[in-house]
Amino acid sequence: MRLWLMVGLGGALGSMLRLAVGRGFQWLGWQGAFPWSTYAVNSLGSLGLGLLAGWLSSEQQGSALQVSRLEYLQAFVGMGLMGGFTTYSTFNLDLLKLLEEGHRLRALAYASLTLASALVGGILGLWLGRRGC
Repeated sequence: MRLWLMVGLGGALGSMLRLAVGRGFQWLGWQGAFPWSTYAVNSLGSLGLGLLAGWLSSEQQGSALQVSRLEYLQAFVGMGLMGGFTTYSTFNLDLLKLLEEGHRLRALAYASLTLASALVGGILGLWLGRRGC
């Protein structure tokens, strides 16, 4: 039951953080022809999840109590916070809207940039996490 609570709390926090990022982009006037806020949360989420996974892989050697605490941390941050913060469905909808509006080149750039930055963020996060950064 505790794991469910950790995922739920992390998910609520991640969703609120995603809303804050979206509002921040609107406030800055950067939310227009390109879905920058969705791009940012998915890229940052990939970096964050990579950091967590890398760090957890280096911390798995420990007592049963430590492993239990790591499981809760993974549930809260990995599944909850990062799951609530990132959004594939919004990425997909933004991409479809760009295509429907006839912005094929912008849609291709958005999909390519999102995939590349998420991959680079995940790789960088794993690398940094395994080094204890």
